[in-house]
Amino acid sequence: MPRTLLVVLLCALLLTASGCSNRIGYNFLDWYMSWQVRQYIRLDRPQRNLVRTEIRQFHQWHRETQLPQYANFLEQGLERLDTVDEVRPEHIRALSDQATPLWQNLLDYAREPAAKLFETLSDRQVNQLLDNVREQQAEWRKPKRNDRTPEERMREQVGEWFGEVTEEQTAYIETWSENLKPTVDQRETLHGRWLAELEQVLARRDDREALEKGLHRLLIDTDWVYEALDEQPEEKESDVYNQDIALILLAQLLNSRTEAQDRHFRDKVTGYINDFRDWAER
Repeated sequence: MPRTLLVVLLCALLLTASGCSNRIGYNFLDWYMSWQVRQYIRLDRPQRNLVRTEIRQFHQWHRETQLPQYANFLEQGLERLDTVDEVRPEHIRALSDQATPLWQNLLDYAREPAAKLFETLSDRQVNQLLDNVREQQAEWRKPKRNDRTPEERMREQVGEWFGEVTEEQTAYIETWSENLKPTVDQRETLHGRWLAELEQVLARRDDREALEKGLHRLLIDTDWVYEALDEQPEEKESDVYNQDIALILLAQLLNSRTEAQDRHFRDKVTGYINDFRDWAER
């Protein structure tokens, strides 16, 4: 979903997900988040001050309350890995379900800061925001000359977490990539539906109650977005299918890991755990 501006306060997860596991990266989070907001809207001085204040408060909240939960979640994941003889797709799905509340916490937190900023926007700024979001979507749809295939991206990610990829694992990745079903049309449908709702919410930004309800609908209660796929059953089935084969692939990769890969993987996860705990104590 194109939630980047609304949930820009959530980019701590984006930083960790992209491999920015270092103290410098996290300690510069305030600057990064402010920069992200300004990619979409040209703010005046009071608005910039508001954003800086809200980001500082977010950073403190995230550091004190969320990072310890991330560390606990990863520790529990490693412990669970040790309790099963063979990892199955349902094990990974269960872990994913446990992680959902962590993402939900960030979305819940984002609503009030987003409402504070949105109610200050002029019509010109709203148009600028919507134009930039549409431009981002159009850019995303354009074919990129150096775009890597799903197989290439997956091999890189597996290499980051496991180290050198074996021939067996390469075969698993190739099979997964060959079986992927296209979902571009589906994503465009969902993005368009969500963006149309964002436009309506911003049109009611002078009404704080309506604005907060709209943000809840955009960030939390998003089932309505996916209802559009009820009219496109093949697209919906493709999405579910792709999720299922991704779980199968992850299980295959974990079950086929070598001793060296297991050490690499545990060291990687433990590094995140230690970083999260260290950041939380600062």
